[in-house]
Amino acid sequence: MCLADVYLTDRQQTGTDELVLADVAYIECEQDSVFISTLLGETKIVQAEIRAVDFMKNTVTLRTKDNGNNG
Repeated sequence: MCLADVYLTDRQQTGTDELVLADVAYIECEQDSVFISTLLGETKIVQAEIRAVDFMKNTVTLRTKDNGNNG
């Protein structure tokens, strides 16, 4: 069984990733967010987009959405 840990990084790329959920079994991308659910049914909706998926490390990295404030 393949489960993943989901991390969030910001667009500023400060070099730190925050663990959002561990043992994630399901991910669904919606218009402005990502819905994630663990094997045990814990769920979160994150205002982000998928940045990378690493199948070897079982990790998914999300990046915060750009709200159109390019400054």
